[in-house]
Amino acid sequence: MEVFHISQPGIIAGIGYAFIILGIAFFVVGIVLVLIKRHKTVNIKKGTIPALIIAGLVISFTAVIVTPFGSGSQNSITIGDHYIMVSGQYIGNQNFTSGNIKYAFIENINSGNITLSTRNAGTSIGNYNEGRFTTNNGTTAYVITDNQTVLVVLTNSNIYLIIGSNNTESMAHYFSKEVFPVNFS
Repeated sequence: MEVFHISQPGIIAGIGYAFIILGIAFFVVGIVLVLIKRHKTVNIKKGTIPALIIAGLVISFTAVIVTPFGSGSQNSITIGDHYIMVSGQYIGNQNFTSGNIKYAFIENINSGNITLSTRNAGTSIGNYNEGRFTTNNGTTAYVITDNQTVLVVLTNSNIYLIIGSNNTESMAHYFSKEVFPVNFS
């Protein structure tokens, strides 16, 4: 069994943290204005304070739900004897056995025959793609990759599994040996 880890770019978590901080700032400003208004030193337009507090809470909670914590979440691709399991934040755990696979080949995700056209759930930043996508031919694909060169696996249920790592070639050779023959041409 071999496990390949795909790291989500830390910038995604950083953006989420920025929104959490922004939300907290709105909330704090709202609370400060409540305290100032109690001393009647400033005339504050009606509805401003609740709006700031609510906006702060909404921004913060949305960012907390959407943002993976840490410097980037770890996704994994596990290849074992006659099976492959991919785990990701947006696709959960997807398991496929040798008997569920029609075809497997190496492809460039940006310019090959199979490309990603629509992201249905997940994230894309640079070469990093993770989630459930629709391909250029209208088929659903579960994707976890941080590389343009990917292993494309077509299942018997006509769902693609598109995976890649910083060493897709090595991963594809291991997949070819353990799970299903890969077309490398």
